[in-house]
Amino acid sequence: TLAEIYLKKGKHTIKFVSTGEKGVNRVILSSIKLTYEDSVKRELATSTDVMTQIYVSPEGNDSNNGTKNSPLKTIEAALNRARQLCLSMTGNIEIVLKDGTYVPGYTEREIPLYSYDYKKDEKGNIISSEKNLNGHYNVKTSNIIFDNSLSPADGYKIIIKADDGAEPVISGAQQISGWTLHDSEKNIYVANANGVDTRQLFVNGNRATRARSNFDFEMQTNVLGEYEVTETGYAGLRGYSVGGAQVSEKHCGFVINKGGATASDIYTLIGDVQNTVREKFDVMLEPEVILVGEFG
Repeated sequence: TLAEIYLKKGKHTIKFVSTGEKGVNRVILSSIKLTYEDSVKRELATSTDVMTQIYVSPEGNDSNNGTKNSPLKTIEAALNRARQLCLSMTGNIEIVLKDGTYVPGYTEREIPLYSYDYKKDEKGNIISSEKNLNGHYNVKTSNIIFDNSLSPADGYKIIIKADDGAEPVISGAQQISGWTLHDSEKNIYVANANGVDTRQLFVNGNRATRARSNFDFEMQTNVLGEYEVTETGYAGLRGYSVGGAQVSEKHCGFVINKGGATASDIYTLIGDVQNTVREKFDVMLEPEVILVGEFG
């Protein structure tokens, strides 16, 4: 060996200059030994090496071995297989999705629903609060979970990708079948939704108009030329704010951060909105977010 070159992480350029003697460059090139630091070796390995591929297909079976000809059925099963392998990785793990639609399973859990009564001083500052349990509501959590148990070893990667030429779709939609013609003149069809709780309806990939109730539009309040039909809007809370948190002026069902809002600001504002709407309409609004941590 004529030379040993130790390279740290980064881009390096090695220039060879011919001396004019035939064959010298060939001798130099074959006599250079490149030695990488361990961290560089790992990075180079993760960019090219594949330890295993786990194939998934909607037509597969989760009891299969996950090969191309014997794919698993669900992404959840593939992730669990990857969890078993990631502690002894010698290369990347690829989860390869074949053509089709993948509908993740979900876990339903019960979340307590609270309201809050606040006592304020003469300046409107909250001095105390009382937490009241008003029931529960159900939350659905996808079973496709990315957590610490999927942390690869030595800088390798777990990659989810489409198979060559495939266009897989991961969808949380629930299919409604059994449609029957209800009104031929108006082209209205009906079907039993079997308790599906949704705000959106798609027909053949296009968003459709859902059935509507007979709402008394004379009761609406017209604000800035827009009709507001939410209880929050009726309660006069459009633009109401606590600290940096504010009820959106465009859609009263949303809380926005107008600048510097804290979790306490948002939490207090939600409680104020719930209490005001409950007092005016005897309706208890349910938050569509989960509170993490201790409040109140």
